[in-house]
Amino acid sequence: MAITRQRGKTIDGRIRTILLGALIAVLLLAPLPFGSVGRTPSTVVAFACLALGALWTVWRYLGGRTPIPWKHPVLIWGAAFAAFGLAQTIPIPRAALAELSPSAAALRSEYEPAPRSPGDADAGITAAWRPISLDPGTTRRSSLWFLACIVAALLASDLAAAGEGSRALAATLVAGGGFQAIYGLVEHLSGRGNIFGYAKEYYSDVATGTFINRNHFAGYLEMTLPLAVAFGVALWSHGPEAVSVNRSESAAGRRAFAGSAMLLLALVMATALLSSRSRMGIASLALALIAVTPFLLRRGNGKAFGAALIVLLAVTALLFSQGAGAPILDRFLSSAEEIRGGIGRWSIWSQAMKVAAAFPLFGVGLGSFGVVFPLFRTTGEGTGLAHAHSDVVELAVETGVAGTAVVLLGAALTLRHLARRSPGPHRFGPLDYAASAGVLALTLHSLTDFNLAIPANAITFSVLAGLVMAWRRGRVPVAACGIDRVRRLPRGRLLSTCTAAFALMTAAVAGTGAGFLDSDDAEASFARAAEEAEAPLSDLRVLTESAAAGTDPSKLTLDYVRGRLERAISIEEAGLRCAPTSSRGHLELGRLLAALCSTDAVARGPSGVCALKARSEFRAALRLSPMSAWSHAQVARFYVTAWPALGEAMRLEAGAVIERAVALNPGDDRLRGEWRAVRGDVSAGS
Repeated sequence: MAITRQRGKTIDGRIRTILLGALIAVLLLAPLPFGSVGRTPSTVVAFACLALGALWTVWRYLGGRTPIPWKHPVLIWGAAFAAFGLAQTIPIPRAALAELSPSAAALRSEYEPAPRSPGDADAGITAAWRPISLDPGTTRRSSLWFLACIVAALLASDLAAAGEGSRALAATLVAGGGFQAIYGLVEHLSGRGNIFGYAKEYYSDVATGTFINRNHFAGYLEMTLPLAVAFGVALWSHGPEAVSVNRSESAAGRRAFAGSAMLLLALVMATALLSSRSRMGIASLALALIAVTPFLLRRGNGKAFGAALIVLLAVTALLFSQGAGAPILDRFLSSAEEIRGGIGRWSIWSQAMKVAAAFPLFGVGLGSFGVVFPLFRTTGEGTGLAHAHSDVVELAVETGVAGTAVVLLGAALTLRHLARRSPGPHRFGPLDYAASAGVLALTLHSLTDFNLAIPANAITFSVLAGLVMAWRRGRVPVAACGIDRVRRLPRGRLLSTCTAAFALMTAAVAGTGAGFLDSDDAEASFARAAEEAEAPLSDLRVLTESAAAGTDPSKLTLDYVRGRLERAISIEEAGLRCAPTSSRGHLELGRLLAALCSTDAVARGPSGVCALKARSEFRAALRLSPMSAWSHAQVARFYVTAWPALGEAMRLEAGAVIERAVALNPGDDRLRGEWRAVRGDVSAGS
């Protein structure tokens, strides 16, 4: 029996090591590909977290606990919110949709393409049924991503409470923050402004690390910087939280050196944070540290943490007082003016709340802000906006009153649950309060930015929250379990373990965008349509040039090109039935329809039919994105090319579109020159 128990402990320890190592790898790698904002890296991170969640359920069972902490408030409200998001993607009768979300029903009726044939009406969603979300594929991915963050928080909490995982996870975050700070400063001070060879188009004059946006870089640093200070203080304090228990003079010297190095790293991170010139990043961290100070002063080594912070702030302020701090001060002084500017935060929030008012109960769909907000924009011409620059405002727009209530209620229950529990043994000194400060700092920052929409920051925030929960929870003893327990699994626990593991693995597969789950994924449909249309569009250009040279193309070739274009159009329309408010989708459909008409024109001679058939889609694209410089430029280029075939009435409409496109794209000399040439032809002809 002793041997089997020892083997059981070994199995439990190995699984814990795998879980901890894999989570550390996720934390270190997630910020590198631009914060994992792309679909592929974010999918990989979500898949990794959900797959670890499946293994986590097995580890919990081997530890003598229920496979999933069903009564944990974070799991309850997190699962409820993820289920709410998935429910937004379920097709319901159009009559029910009109009652629950009249604006969604109206937009679908106005912008969904009509079926071209009886077999072409669906795309995984029947013609008579439609979901609440205006982009169900994105909503499903966002829901699964949120579930992955919940799993990461609970996994981190268990790993931290059941062993030395909290120190390892905190050290990982410090290492990640230190790398981001050093890399960001090197690129900034060298003047290259690159991210792994990619030349930044925006924020080239500030430090951004491997993030594109300075605010997201600042968000990552404000979560990790307090941990670096806490580690430095812990190493200096020689308390039980010190890395070594050896009281020899050499060990004390090593701890002092390590503590000094850690505080120096914290100084570098603070310098990088200020070099980002993120006003809210700086302010939110300062406010968070001020908030935890009263709690720190009640403890012996809390005073050391406070003293270290004061010294850190003083040295950083001294460095930036030599002239580098002037741009930061100027940004703070201009805050009020910028917030109320045409494209300032206040303007964005005001326009976003109009969207929330139009979709009050259930929102536009989790993650669907970017495909609906452009329709409601009235200011900020030529500037693209995919987020509300406030996670709170974006939450209200995407989930409405119902979803926001779930989040607020869940947060209240979680805080109540944590407040009623006494903190566990203080194994890490001020590290616990540093983690709390990091969570609070990003929460404050998210009021005026969209840090939680950045996968790297969201997963880091989740792990930090898990560390805080572990601290309030105390150490969880792991039962000595043996192979005999594994062989005689109680039927109820076996069923719950298998069910939980299967559910999480299924969610992980769904997060990868498996083909059988992509039937309502507009983005996937648009990508397939572009791939299908690439070859026939190339062939059409050759046919057009041949026809202009006097060579008649064969009927077989024209039929082939037409058939491929019709398939591409069908796929594009399927995507628009899922996301009818996608301006880009309507624009691409207009191009494909024009190409189809041009194919007929090659055989039948010049005609203005091409422009007439595509005009309605181009109009829809511009109505759905009235402030988009890119959309206007694309439509304008089509009109310039098709100008000789346009009638007088169409030329009046096209001229207005081209004029606005030129105004929205002042740096596009090519478009301006083409329009000038067209107007010159018109003048010469008159």
